Amino acid sequence: MTGPRRCEACTQDVEAEARFNRARLVRLLCALCMEGGGAVSGAITFLNHEGEPTAKERPRRGRGGHFYTPAKTRQAELALGLSFLAAHNRKIATGPVALAVLFCTARPGRRDGDNCLKLLQDAGNGKAWEDDRLIRRTAVIVEAGPPKTVAAWCEIEESR
Repeated sequence: MTGPRRCEACTQDVEAEARFNRARLVRLLCALCMEGGGAVSGAITFLNHEGEPTAKERPRRGRGGHFYTPAKTRQAELALGLSFLAAHNRKIATGPVALAVLFCTARPGRRDGDNCLKLLQDAGNGKAWEDDRLIRRTAVIVEAGPPKTVAAWCEIEESR
């Protein structure tokens, strides 16, 4: 499926915005690494996922006392997981990770950045990092804008 057709000026605007957002996230990653006395130890990988960020919902108790994950959460995690697979070269981080995320939403005051982050971290398990317990440093920005999620992550060297 191809995206909407854009004129050259619109395409340049979209590309400029993507470069601007990536630069913001790289600066955040560097600040996260320096804050702990560590350093970036691998390549920085980027994820761009179009659509309204979704907060991870709590498990629900169903009939018979069994717990289940709500369908909205399952679908959002699957969609993000596919974006993770498309975002990088299949190298899964096995060491400590720094993660910077930008959630753009039509209603920033009504979006829970922590739960959106949790869904993103869970979606990256086995696709970008072995397990989200490896994520040692995070930075999250929630702001108004066309609905999308932009993330950057890298393995880091932690000072002893």
